[in-house]
Parts: sequence; C-alpha cells; structure tokens
Amino acid sequence: MLSKNTHTGIMTALLLLIFAASPAESQNSALSDEAQKCLSCHSQHGLVKTFENKDSLEAYVDSEKFKASAHGSLKCSDCHADFTGEKHPQRRFRSKEQYKTKSAMTCRRCHRCEQIKTKSIHSRLLTEEDSGMSHPCTNCHGSHSIMPVSRKTYKNEEQYCLKCHGHKLNMGFKSGENLSLKIDLSLLQNSVHKRLSCSDCHFGFSHSQHPQRNFKGMRDLSIANAETCRRCHFDKYTKTMESIHYAMLSQGYLNAPVCTDCHGTHNIISTRSTDPATVKANLVRRCQQCHKDAAKNFPDAWLSHYEPTLANAPLVFIVTMIYKIFTPIMVIGIILQILLHIWRYAVNR
Repeated sequence: MLSKNTHTGIMTALLLLIFAASPAESQNSALSDEAQKCLSCHSQHGLVKTFENKDSLEAYVDSEKFKASAHGSLKCSDCHADFTGEKHPQRRFRSKEQYKTKSAMTCRRCHRCEQIKTKSIHSRLLTEEDSGMSHPCTNCHGSHSIMPVSRKTYKNEEQYCLKCHGHKLNMGFKSGENLSLKIDLSLLQNSVHKRLSCSDCHFGFSHSQHPQRNFKGMRDLSIANAETCRRCHFDKYTKTMESIHYAMLSQGYLNAPVCTDCHGTHNIISTRSTDPATVKANLVRRCQQCHKDAAKNFPDAWLSHYEPTLANAPLVFIVTMIYKIFTPIMVIGIILQILLHIWRYAVNR
C-alpha cells in the first residue's frame, strides 16, 4: 500500500509530465496538417532557390514566427496555390526581384486594391505600379512573419520607418523626375544624427501620420528639406544668411547650394576629430562640383567653414575674444549704474 507522501509525489510527477507535453501539442495544433508537412523541410536551413541571373534565396521559414503571424492559421496552399503536400512543381524565374513581384501578387487575392488604396502611402505606390514601377508587398510587410496590426510592435521609430524606406522606394515629381527614398541603414547608424528619431527632422511624419507632399521638382524638395536644419542649427543658419549662396537663393536663383547640397542628409558625419587638412580637402572637392576651377584655398573665402583660431583668421579670433570678454563686463556695468542711480534717487528724496 502506497504511503500518502508517495501518492502525492506520483500525482505531482504526472501533472508535470502533462504540462510539459502541452506546449509541444499546442505548437502542432496551431498549424494545419499541410503546414506541418511543408515545415518538415522548410523549417530547416539549407534549402536555397537559385535564379537564372545567379541570385539566390533561402527557402527557410521560421515555424515559430509563422505560427504567431496573421496567416498562421492558413494552409500553405492558400497562398502557394500551385503547391500541396504531394505536389511540388519546379518554377523558373529570371531573378529574385521577378520572383518577389510574382509572389506578392498572391496578396491581392485577399487584400483587394480598393482596400489597400484607403491609405495614402499605399495609394501612391499602386499609382507608381501602374506606370511600371514594382513595389512588392513583401518588401515592407515580410512574408511568413506578418503580424496583425494590433500586435505589431517596433523597438523605435527608425525601425518602423525602415520597414518601407529600407527597400526600393521612389518619389515622383511633377517635372517627371524620380528620387530614391531608400535609406542605407549603415550610413544612418554612422552619421552624426544617429541618436535622433526620424520625426525630429521629418516633422509631421510618424507611425500614424504620413502626409502626401507634392513638389514641382527635386530642387524644390531639397530647398524645403534644408529649412529643417535651422531648427537645431540656428547659429549656423544665421551665418549662411551672410553668404553669397543665400543672397543668390533669395534673389530667385534656385540652383544656389543649400545645407544638404554640401553636407548631405542621412550620411552626415562629424568632423571634430578629423584632421583639418582632410576637412579642407573635402571642402575643395565639394566646391569643385559647382566651381570647376576652384583652387585649394577656395573654401577660405568664407570663414564660417572653420572655427577661427590664432593659426587661421587671427584677427577674427582676437575680435571675437574681445567681444566675449567685454560684452559681459559692459552688461554688468550698466546694471550696477542703474542700481546706483536708483539708490542715489532714494537717498536724495
């Protein structure tokens, strides 16, 4: 006869075994029989599809992510209509891009164009698609790990924006010009603005707002974007107002350079620890993009390219220091004079 303690121990062990087995059972029950059969191969690394232009794509599917995705309850053949557990046809594609474009058309079987167009960003992409520019859904949304919108989370704003802007994306202008909106993440992470959120510069844009802006041409966009810089760099902006470039721009010459023409956009790096000679050489190359005959001392024409020192621009340095020293002294002197005047007035009453 079993003792009370022994009986309790056996019951506890049985319960532990039941609950230990339940995750595996629930994992399988969340997937269809067909999906389980397909994943017996596709959940393993090593399956690679090679295209005619020698591009390749791994046919790996993360079973956990697929099970948690918005499409986890579907059978594989609901999207891959030509395939079943018994039927696995060989298909040929010229390139990975052609394969992605062809595969993404499957999305339209459930997500109709009328439904997609309700969001302005999608409406613009569909318009570009009509003109022959390909925008596969999977570029932004992924394929086997698409999360329901209500459960989709992002670590930061950058990650959210790059879901689209990390892929091939273009902006069209009334002039017929096209501008790539693809952002190179490596350049952004090495830039001087890497700690900023996208909306710090792209004011008015967020995960909930994506206003449609229309410009006549790329030049109008560059000038509009350059105005963003002065929100943080107002001291530098006021210096540019003294330059010949600003004078030309204010007179209607729109090809005069603005901040982004010389400094870039998402790839701006700090020059604080860079050798001054290297900075100057880089400046000369920038100047030569417009001024073809610019000599090595050409950037010296505008002192705001450098912080004045005794070595370069000693007169400007000395005058600046005099102002820094004597301006506070004058302010303090004026305050003392006012206070003494008030005191004398009070005494003589």
